[in-house]
Amino acid sequence: MKGLFLLILILFFSGLDEVQAQWRKSVGVNIVFPLTAPALELASELTAHPAYALTLNVGYTHRASFQGFSKVYDGIYDRKSSGAFVKLGIRSYLFSFANNRPAFNLFIGAQVIGSHYSQTGTLEIIDPGFSPFPQNPYLKAKGVIWGGAFTGGLTIRLAKRIAFDGGIQYGLQPTRDDYIGKRVFNYQPGFGLSRSGKQVTSIQGIVTVKYQL
Repeated sequence: MKGLFLLILILFFSGLDEVQAQWRKSVGVNIVFPLTAPALELASELTAHPAYALTLNVGYTHRASFQGFSKVYDGIYDRKSSGAFVKLGIRSYLFSFANNRPAFNLFIGAQVIGSHYSQTGTLEIIDPGFSPFPQNPYLKAKGVIWGGAFTGGLTIRLAKRIAFDGGIQYGLQPTRDDYIGKRVFNYQPGFGLSRSGKQVTSIQGIVTVKYQL
């Protein structure tokens, strides 16, 4: 799946010279991840009109242990979540329908997210003689899920080619049957902190600095 992510990114930025003349391209980095999880997310945009954009984000989460600011004891420790992800979406800038690019703007958008995950954890065994899992306390889960997300926030133009995006990504994803520990709090690469109830929802911050090519 990592090869697929790379291929999508190459195709997104490749094109004919006449297409390049009509479309504006921007690239950036989402810097919210170092606050919650060791990950890198590259963000990109293609726009032919200031009010509309196609977006593509790719990234990788490496051994994230963050599960929220409120701790939930579920008998699992040293839980780590890793995996690559891709986000393909559309975005609308609400103050640019008159073909203008103001210094301050608001945006809304939607994304399709593909998330590859590899999760590990260790079951805490207090008394091996009475544990239902006495033989293998080391747990693993791996797979790929697809879901969607809505985004919203603001854009501030810092310079002619540099802009800042701040906002929220609210995701919806299918329920996994291989969560390690309780499903109440979990971390899903690309989706962020996930909560599982009747449906799985997730939330992730958007703090992106981007540069127009």
